[in-house]
Amino acid sequence: TTPLTGFTVASAGAGSILKAVTTTGPAGISVTTAGVTLNGDLRTDNGDNTGTAGAVAGTIAVLILLLFFIQQIQLWRLRSQWSHMQTKVTELQQIQDQIRFYRPWYDDTYPGLSILRELSLAFPEDGSVTAKSIEVRSGGAVSCSGNARDNTALLAVLNRLRSAPGVTELKLNQIRGKSPMQFTFDFQYGTGGGQ
Repeated sequence: TTPLTGFTVASAGAGSILKAVTTTGPAGISVTTAGVTLNGDLRTDNGDNTGTAGAVAGTIAVLILLLFFIQQIQLWRLRSQWSHMQTKVTELQQIQDQIRFYRPWYDDTYPGLSILRELSLAFPEDGSVTAKSIEVRSGGAVSCSGNARDNTALLAVLNRLRSAPGVTELKLNQIRGKSPMQFTFDFQYGTGGGQ
């Protein structure tokens, strides 16, 4: 390639890589050409600098490879850290599993005793209503069956239970006989086993 002669250069500043060239051809036609050079020469090849393009592509490829290498180093470091702490993490997970398994055994709210307390407060002291069986199921579901001298005494017990804290969904399931009456009622205590 040969340098142009008789041209004017418009550039953004000294040492600029991108330069614009305006030449005047036959019949007074002006042609503007842009060329990218690294050594400052403008060539007539209209920017066909294969070496320059190769160098830029090579530089980009090296940068990409460098970024992947840095990422790989970080992954190796994180894997090394994980291998050092993996046994401790496994032990902690096993301890957490045991805590979840045995937690209901060590519930310090004592839902069963709280349920019995509310029932004993609702039943009269004169023995007009007595309980034969009390069943406490999981989730705070309670079933109680027993005997009552009359309907009025049983209704008084049910009203006291309805006003007790933590007792919800009280329903009378069964009444048999007249004196003594046999009854069964159910209720829900607390949220999932008492409060």
